[in-house]
Amino acid sequence: MTVEIVPEAELETAREGLREVRARGVRWLLDHVGDDGKPAAADLRNGYYRMPWTFALVGEREVAAQVMSWIERNALTATGDLREGVPREAFTSRWATYPHSLLAQGAWALERYDTALALVDTMRKSFQDPETGGAFMERQEARTGRQFVFPTAQLGLAALASGQSDVAQAAFGWFDRLWAAQPELPHVLYASWGLNGLRTVADQDDEFISRVDFREPRQAFYNPGISAAFLSRYYMVTRDERAREIATGMLRLSASGTEAQYNHWESMQICKFGWGSAMAAEIDPAGDHLKHVLRMARWYIDSQRPDGSWVPSGFLVAEPNDSHAIEKTAEHTLWVHMMLTSLAAAADRGPVAAGQ
Repeated sequence: MTVEIVPEAELETAREGLREVRARGVRWLLDHVGDDGKPAAADLRNGYYRMPWTFALVGEREVAAQVMSWIERNALTATGDLREGVPREAFTSRWATYPHSLLAQGAWALERYDTALALVDTMRKSFQDPETGGAFMERQEARTGRQFVFPTAQLGLAALASGQSDVAQAAFGWFDRLWAAQPELPHVLYASWGLNGLRTVADQDDEFISRVDFREPRQAFYNPGISAAFLSRYYMVTRDERAREIATGMLRLSASGTEAQYNHWESMQICKFGWGSAMAAEIDPAGDHLKHVLRMARWYIDSQRPDGSWVPSGFLVAEPNDSHAIEKTAEHTLWVHMMLTSLAAAADRGPVAAGQ
């Protein structure tokens, strides 16, 4: 096995740039938290669900704890569901489990195991299809049966973090079936499962999120990255070679896709590719993942706004507010941090990482 060699000077340049990006992102986020832990624009929209996880991982644990406590008091029910009103209204008909998953990971990182387990248990009982393992697109009152890649991957990651192996295994089974059913690889990914299996026809006005053509611009390019992140972590736990195989296949979709993916003035959808490549590099140091982490390092350096924030793709959110900026800045700052941790040691983690 030949390990990919990346010049140390190139690695250090990327690390220095990413550290600066991370620091600016953290400063911007800190400026958008009140003394009581309340995130800015929390009365407008729930864009704060990733904040506790981001703050906890970048070393701002006191602020992470304050924000999590505010969320526990104001946004969560006693059973680990989002409260009615602003906390859940943006997640009724789309991405219903996404805030739960990110909050669960933040709570686990803060060692608030009670909150984390309540959130995962709510997803297990109310939002994970017991037959397929996928995460339902909508809450029960608006449910169509649709299930999508990135909520299912994030559900699986939260389950892995909290030790809920049955939830994670079911999510992996969903990915295994979805990948095996793909009819148009290596250029097109169908990212949704429905009542009749793989959804290749957008019957719910959702073509943008259900069919991703990597030869075209303005696509939902985030799907391979988050898939690889979950599948790489699942491989670490189970040593299931199928997980690593699918992760590699997913990342190749992005790696061989159009250069338009990286046009951050046009689209922010590629953001998770750096994260997924970094996670894959930790389980497959002989692969070509590090070069994609370095490519995404340049993307993050170029795409960050002067004040340290990011906002969603303009063609999707024409007039972003502070809630949208918090949502994207917390996300991107987190992926930058994870890329940095992988760059620190992904090339040589010793024999235990290889299972030898």
